[in-house]
Amino acid sequence: WGEGVAYWNYGMRYAFMFLLSLERALGRRHSAFESEGTRRTIYFPLDFAPYGLSCGFGDIGDTVWTPVAVHYAAAERMGALDVIACLDAVAKPDRESSWPTSAEILALHPRVESRSQSGGKGAGIKLYSGIGWARAADSWPRPHFYVSVRGGHTRGPHNSADLLSWHALVDGRRMIWSCTNHEYLDTTFSDRRFDMAEMRPDTKNTILIGGVGMSHPGEARIECINISGFDSIRVDATSAYRLGYCGCQMARFVGRLFTWLNGAGLIVLDTVELEQPNRIESRIHTHAEVKVEATGVEIRSGDATLRLAFAASAPAILAQSFTAPTNPQEEPARVIRWATRGVDPRVALGMLAAPDCDILGLDMLATEERIVVNAKIGARAYSVEATWHLLPECEPEDKEAR
Repeated sequence: WGEGVAYWNYGMRYAFMFLLSLERALGRRHSAFESEGTRRTIYFPLDFAPYGLSCGFGDIGDTVWTPVAVHYAAAERMGALDVIACLDAVAKPDRESSWPTSAEILALHPRVESRSQSGGKGAGIKLYSGIGWARAADSWPRPHFYVSVRGGHTRGPHNSADLLSWHALVDGRRMIWSCTNHEYLDTTFSDRRFDMAEMRPDTKNTILIGGVGMSHPGEARIECINISGFDSIRVDATSAYRLGYCGCQMARFVGRLFTWLNGAGLIVLDTVELEQPNRIESRIHTHAEVKVEATGVEIRSGDATLRLAFAASAPAILAQSFTAPTNPQEEPARVIRWATRGVDPRVALGMLAAPDCDILGLDMLATEERIVVNAKIGARAYSVEATWHLLPECEPEDKEAR
């Protein structure tokens, strides 16, 4: 559901109500419940709202998510007992929600014994190829370390210019957060929508080139691949970066690779190849406490911590700033900026994120053909090798083109 989990609730609530009511009225089963798409969609809001915290993208994308009773009814109808267990983990009557919703959940909760997921089921990377969103988790349904990733396209309502952006949670606390709007104004759905701070790329956890991000509308191809033995998410947003005069395509390649280190951490590798030198920057945002250290950054929220280490193929600088929300009553997010010191035509920027680790290190070796990233998390070492187009092997045609 490309508009996010809140709008999934809004749309699927009525779809499920209709289908369940029609079955009861006619006394026969409806084929929609036999569809693989229907079976898959009931997992969508759970995959992008662990602990009931929305980690999707688009309008109002960081709210507290609460399931509705018809979600239970649809899961029961399709025999998805693991979904019922996941819903129970976030659908608590004491959560901030309207009392009719809480009452309906209590009244219509399935009279079946739910089955919790165990043995690591649900952990790892999961891709929703239809909308181009992905998530990674070290366990499920209550992950210690969780990440969501934005690919796909930005056509349609409630979208932001946020391709390549991502979220990260540690123990159900927001660590890396992509800015979004929390109110609707006349400008929100006007032709000036993408002039608003919350919609622009500079408030997203994405790549900026020459001070600007992706064009809108834009599209980014996303896929799951294996790099150096690790499951990874590769996002190619080249076509979304129209940077030259008169809208000419000046970017040869703009991509991001999320390499999941089996839950111990995450390597984010950005590569940019341009027709001409330019300033390249990778941004992340947070509302948690930030401490910039000599070796990287520590993000802390309550008892949870996420440490970041950085590396680059060219001289780079770590800087900080703040956002300027449309509503001045909102707390601005802190911006962590990893950027080239000068202008370059070809740059790789790397970042390592790991929860609850005091010893973290990252270095990078970039040659004409490939990039090697070496990471250290505690006593363990990891190495990831990829081409400049973020692929496991160098394709001959790419080599000739360069």
